[in-house]
Amino acid sequence: AWYKGSLHSKILFDRITDPSTRNTDLFLMNGDGSDIQCLTCGLPDITGRFVGQPEWLPDGIHCIIQVENGNSNHTQFEHMAWGFNNDLWLLNTQTLVAEKIFATDLNHAALHPHFNANGSKLLFANRIPTGNIIPVLIGITPGGENHWDGWGMHIADFDMSQINTNKLSNHLL
Repeated sequence: AWYKGSLHSKILFDRITDPSTRNTDLFLMNGDGSDIQCLTCGLPDITGRFVGQPEWLPDGIHCIIQVENGNSNHTQFEHMAWGFNNDLWLLNTQTLVAEKIFATDLNHAALHPHFNANGSKLLFANRIPTGNIIPVLIGITPGGENHWDGWGMHIADFDMSQINTNKLSNHLL
């Protein structure tokens, strides 16, 4: 995610930090590729998981990221590319204070968040389990369901002044 406002021209990106587990972390660098810094390495409740899919808020200070949660079996489906058992977190890129703003239940998913131009709305892909178990998928996909089913768009109002999950309101699915 490349910030294109007047504050700076920094880029947020995720990359593998532990090849044995394929865990990822969030990094920040200058627009020319210099001064690479890990923002989530060692951050309590975030590091040691799949972390990524950053999106800048228009303020150029905060970003939203996907973070694998405690329901995860750390499979390909919990990677940021699928977003199963991923929560959405808000991270201050200057103070490194992070807070969970959207939590998913077991085998739900939150994927690829984006803000509108003024940061007042958050849009992301959201998956809700269908309950349609396919016997040949048990143990392969989350809940043994068709992993392509149950997806929709989720949009909510975003208010930075609220605390944690109260930052999102007026959810539309």
